[in-house]
Amino acid sequence: MVLGRTHIKDVAAKRKVELNSYIQSLMNASTEVSECDLVYTFFHPLLRDEKAEGIDGIAKCTDVSPSSPTSGKVGGEVKLSISYRNSTLFIMVMHIKDLVTDDGADPNPYVKTYLLPDVHKTSKRKTKISRKTRNPTFNEMLVYSGYSKETLKQRELQLSVLSAESLRENFFLGGITLPLRDFNLNKETVNWYRLAAVPYL
Repeated sequence: MVLGRTHIKDVAAKRKVELNSYIQSLMNASTEVSECDLVYTFFHPLLRDEKAEGIDGIAKCTDVSPSSPTSGKVGGEVKLSISYRNSTLFIMVMHIKDLVTDDGADPNPYVKTYLLPDVHKTSKRKTKISRKTRNPTFNEMLVYSGYSKETLKQRELQLSVLSAESLRENFFLGGITLPLRDFNLNKETVNWYRLAAVPYL
């Protein structure tokens, strides 16, 4: 079902109630959750992302939060082709198989990637959305231009698979983090990677 513009206020009111409930449960959670870096920087203008330990802070917080998108079941694999030429990194998102959802319904999957560290989130790339499938085929190229091999060896590719939802927040289906120093950028690498409950941006 797709809601028209006349229902925007109804949807907003419903989301307000859900957000209030979520924030209340977050504040009443353990100190390890309610006082973690991710929560602090959501409500306060701290420059956490400029700290070297910022990514670790995200991982710590999302791993322990009972309401985290990573708290559900995660499964499946993603097939990628990774190559490099002319100062450009090419990430071909080919296929995903055997995605898992908590409610058993077929998701609307899409892929989002970052090159970490990325303070300003300028490296975000996304694929199109595949509708109602656990085994989507994308065959989409995500391109990162202007990177030397030396720079890429200091970066990690973070890939998240999410489901696009019209009546609720998009939810996390799994992800991977690949240190690019582990790849031979002089040749194409094609491989399947198992999805895990990693933090996402």
